[in-house]
Amino acid sequence: MTDQKINETVEKYNEAKVGYKNPPKDTRFKKGQSGNPAGRKKKPIPKSLHESIMQELADSITINEHGKAVKMSKYELLGKAIVNDAIKNEKGYSRKIIAEQMFKTDVLEYKEMIVKRAIQEEPAISPERQAELKNFLYEEMDKMYRELMKLEE
Repeated sequence: MTDQKINETVEKYNEAKVGYKNPPKDTRFKKGQSGNPAGRKKKPIPKSLHESIMQELADSITINEHGKAVKMSKYELLGKAIVNDAIKNEKGYSRKIIAEQMFKTDVLEYKEMIVKRAIQEEPAISPERQAELKNFLYEEMDKMYRELMKLEE
């Protein structure tokens, strides 16, 4: 064989070679054409401040709670922070927020939930004591709401 024929054979082999970083000729991108002509989707732009805040609150983050990594939304985390602040601070805006939210929605449902949890914390309570505790908690919650509404005025 001549050198020219050898070069042609090697060139044909190199053109037809398929493998790592060498896709088949017919599946390669054409000149000036990309693999994703539509491009990457753009992040939605919020139309208002409210929408922007709601998008941010919907994001999830991982926090360390009681020594364990817990994934929760920023919305849940904000709720925890408000409740913890209301517990720590006797007078504060967070108590008002909680009271307003409780009494804007179904008051009886929230009262029942809080009272049930409080009673469950005490394992051996007689039914009479449970009724007393229930009435006491209802009265305290009503008193707290009335005080907060007076502060608002």
